[in-house]
Amino acid sequence: MRLLPYVPLSLLACLMMSLAGLAQADATRDDVLVGDRARHPATALIGIPAAASRIAAGPMPRTWQVSLVHSNAFMGGVSGDEQLLLDGETSELALSTRLAVSRCASASLRVPFIAHGSGSFDASIETWHDWFGLPNAGRDNAPRDELRFLRVVGESTHELDSASGGLGDVSIGLQGTFGCQPVRPSASLWRVGLKLPTGNETDWLGSGSTDVWLDMQSRVFQPTRGLHLAASIGAIFPGSSDVFPTLVRAAAFGSAGLRLSLTPRIVATAAFDWHTALFDSGLQELGSFSGQLTAGIRFGATPRTRIDVQITEDLVVDTANDIGLRVVVTRLPDGR
Repeated sequence: MRLLPYVPLSLLACLMMSLAGLAQADATRDDVLVGDRARHPATALIGIPAAASRIAAGPMPRTWQVSLVHSNAFMGGVSGDEQLLLDGETSELALSTRLAVSRCASASLRVPFIAHGSGSFDASIETWHDWFGLPNAGRDNAPRDELRFLRVVGESTHELDSASGGLGDVSIGLQGTFGCQPVRPSASLWRVGLKLPTGNETDWLGSGSTDVWLDMQSRVFQPTRGLHLAASIGAIFPGSSDVFPTLVRAAAFGSAGLRLSLTPRIVATAAFDWHTALFDSGLQELGSFSGQLTAGIRFGATPRTRIDVQITEDLVVDTANDIGLRVVVTRLPDGR
């Protein structure tokens, strides 16, 4: 599989790591659940959040994060009066920040910028699937490097066939620990939040609805030295949407993941993110359980900076993007 467009991102991550000098970094130690939510261009517009961060947010300077995800999707089908086609590539650049608002809670803000295009990876993904004996799901019979997102329900049609980009749906949240404990591995987390309808629905940048969600994350388990495990579970309540008229009233979501220390500055991470059906639909892509694997390496670039480089893959076929690359830079607050 050709990954040339992704090489500069990986080189940047490695360069930042090497510039950090010889001092041991501790920025690798906090989060276990660092996967990307299971999504494709339609379900990504619903406000399921990524797992909560375990970083202790200080009042100033605040914790911040920049993430870049580039993914490829090809899926679709027909069921009754429904039709779906998702063929294209999507990039999302998200800026996130979190700061303490009391001794027991912190507030978060996530601002995504999304771009949809035809891309250039269809042939490479077909080759990747052939190497590992994976199904192409009709890719080899469709035009390559084409953008077309189509959602039809009865007489309602929502379609995108030309490149688009702009602000997505902004999310705000509040999180803390049960019993108002300090944020540490032995503490369980709670969180509530809103996804606001700031993205343009016509350009597939938002759902046009306000979604409410809540979740909780387990404490971190350490069954053996260097291995840490954690899990989360939550519920989302999507609002009504003109462009997505078959949204369910409630759905469950969650994550299970691990962090394995390889060196004092490098750890391997893996997470399985899932959600139940977000649409009342007979289509596999919309009306079934979704599951996605995110696996990668985390570099402790400095004691306050970490870089995650990850690959995502749909474990439940046609319920998430076929494949994606995710690069995340996280800056921790002072005093760590």
